[in-house]
Amino acid sequence: MKKRTLAAICMMTVTAMLTACGGGSTGGTQTTAAAGGGDKGQEQASAPADGQVVINFMHKYCQPEQAPAFEKIVQMYMDEHPNVKINIETTTDNEIKSKLKLALGSGDMPDVYQTWAGEYTEKFIRAGAALDLTPYMEADPEWKDSFIPAAYSMFKYTDGGQYAVPTRFDGEVFIYKKSVFEQYGIEEPKTWDELLAICETLKSNGVTPFILGDQLSWDAPHWFGALWQKCVPEDVLEQQDFNVKTVKIDDPGYITGLNYFTDLLDKGYFNDNINSMEHNMALEYFYAGQGAMMYVEILEFNDINKGLNGDFGFFMMPTIEAEDAKGNQNKMFGAPEGMIVNPNSQNVDVAVDFVKFLTSPEMQKLVVEEAGHTSSTIGAHTDENTIPQLRGAMDAVLDFEGMSNWTDCGFEAGIVDTMCKLGQDFVDKSITAEEYIKGMQESAKTVREANAD
Repeated sequence: MKKRTLAAICMMTVTAMLTACGGGSTGGTQTTAAAGGGDKGQEQASAPADGQVVINFMHKYCQPEQAPAFEKIVQMYMDEHPNVKINIETTTDNEIKSKLKLALGSGDMPDVYQTWAGEYTEKFIRAGAALDLTPYMEADPEWKDSFIPAAYSMFKYTDGGQYAVPTRFDGEVFIYKKSVFEQYGIEEPKTWDELLAICETLKSNGVTPFILGDQLSWDAPHWFGALWQKCVPEDVLEQQDFNVKTVKIDDPGYITGLNYFTDLLDKGYFNDNINSMEHNMALEYFYAGQGAMMYVEILEFNDINKGLNGDFGFFMMPTIEAEDAKGNQNKMFGAPEGMIVNPNSQNVDVAVDFVKFLTSPEMQKLVVEEAGHTSSTIGAHTDENTIPQLRGAMDAVLDFEGMSNWTDCGFEAGIVDTMCKLGQDFVDKSITAEEYIKGMQESAKTVREANAD
C-alpha cells in the first residue's frame, strides 16, 4: 500500500457544510430503513420528523481527477434521498490516518470512512468503531456476491464478521517494456528461475533488469512482503504474525525471502542509488528508457500506460519452486481499500445504504471511468472503460486463491515503522538479513507484550 506525499493537502466539500470527522450525531435520528435496503431506485424510509438525516463521509481521494467523481456519487444519492444530507471530508492518503486516529481517540468518528485491510481495520474493530456488515450481506446476497471474492475476503476477520466492503482494488505485479522483451525474445516468466534467466539476458545486453526507488522507505518492503508471502507458511504469516497478540516474526522464511532479494542485488540486477530515488522519480527514469521491469501497484497502470505510450505488459510474482519457499504460491500480494460504517452512528442503516450505493456496479463504473480507479466490484471494468493491461490484471485476480495482505497493513504500526527504517539499511547492505529480522522481532515483542491479555 503506497504512502505517497502530495504537493498540497486537498480539502473540499460537496455540501455547504464541511465537517472535521463528525460522528453522525448532527441532526436526524435512527432511520427505519431495512437492513441492506435502499438499492438505487428503491424507496427510502421517510425523513424523521425532527429534520434531515446527516451522514459524515471521509475519504482520501482528493486528487483533481478523483474527487469530482465522489462528489457526483454523493449528489446522486442525495437527489434520490432528499431527506439525507451527506457531508464529505476529503483528505490525503497520509493525513487520513492521522485524522482517523484522533477521531478514534475522541470518539467522534465519521459515519462512513476509508480503511485498509488487516491490522489497520482491526484496530477499529477492537475499539468498537467498525460495524459488522454480515447481517446486511445475508439480507442482500446479491450485494455480497457483487465483489471479487479475493477482495471481499480481505475484510472478513477471525470472528467471522465482515467489517468493511472492498472499494478500490490494488495488488502488486511486475510490469515490463514489451519492446525490450520482444527485442531479446523474452517471454513472461512463470517461475523464479525463469525470472533470473531473464535478468541475466538483459544484463548481458547492457539493460538494467529492475528499476527501484525506496527513498520514502515503502517500495523495497513491497518486494520483501511479496517474497515473505512466497516463503513464510501462510498460517504463520497471516494468522500468527498479523495478530498483535501472537506476532513473533521468527519463521526462517523471513530470512529466506530477504536472501532472494539480496541475490538480485548481488547480481547487479537493480539500478544504483535505490535509497535516494523516490518511487515517482523511478517511474520517470523508467519511462525515459532506463531498465526493463518494475514492481508496481495495479492502480498505477493508467499512469504507466501514458508514460510508456502503451508499451508495457505485466506478470505476477513468479512461483518459487525451491523447498525453502513454504508460503502459499497461489495468492496475490496486496489488498483492496475499503469502506467502514461506524456502528455508533445515529443513522447506521442509512450509512450502510449509502455504502451499498457507492459500491454498486453503476457507481463503480463511474469511479473507474471518471476517477481512473480500479474497482473490487465485479463488472465495473469493461473493454470500454479500461485499458487492456488493466482489464487483464483484473481478470487474472479471479484465478488466485486469495490475497496476502500488504505487510505495512498486516503488521502492527510499530513493526511497520521498524520494517521501513531498517529496510533502507538492508538495501544499502549496512545490515544483514538476520539483523533486519532481529530488529523486527524486537518490535514484535514490544507489540505482543503491549497487547497481552
